[in-house]
Amino acid sequence: VIGPIGIERTIPQSDAPDGLTSSIIESIVQDPKGAIYLGTNGSGVLRLDDENDQTFEYFTHSHNKPSLGNNIISMVDIDRNGILLVGTDGAGLYRSEVKGTFAHILDRKNKILENGSVHKIFVDEQNNYWIGLFGAGLAFIPGNRPPFEHYQFFDSAMERLAKNSVLAIVEDHAKMIWIGTDGAGLYKFDPVTRHFTSYQHSPTNKNTLSANVVKS
Repeated sequence: VIGPIGIERTIPQSDAPDGLTSSIIESIVQDPKGAIYLGTNGSGVLRLDDENDQTFEYFTHSHNKPSLGNNIISMVDIDRNGILLVGTDGAGLYRSEVKGTFAHILDRKNKILENGSVHKIFVDEQNNYWIGLFGAGLAFIPGNRPPFEHYQFFDSAMERLAKNSVLAIVEDHAKMIWIGTDGAGLYKFDPVTRHFTSYQHSPTNKNTLSANVVKS
């Protein structure tokens, strides 16, 4: 735990039922009430009540209740209503519900996830979900519920490169959505016109991107 003066506390890995059983933390987010959620590679989602808590509550795959599809978590985020969102590596996107259950809001049944993997979650000011997919482009879920829009390839150049994994998503002051990809450069998306503008590296122009992999 890092505070104003640096590292204030370290939580070691532990085999205890309420301990930090996973050493690989893929994503961390804090909700408006102060609870901290950790997405792990293999142990599902872990929750601390606040930064002073040392015992973890676990949310994992279960056959006995609506739960996460697997325990390999790629991304966690909080929407504008304080609801936890969970992206998985192989089982799609989930939203937390009551009593530790989860609703599946994007999966292979939607026929847009090549392998069910969510790489990035971004929630804009209108509480719309923008979902960066591995090998499948971008999904837009208006008002946090389906139906959704899917953009597999943003233009012919991306389709030709076959590089449509989305690594980063952000909204600027003009409400434009900026999207970083794994090999196809940077794109600006206008939510009004639904038009993509491409920015790519050119070896003959020093004023372009230094590379076409944009992670943040």
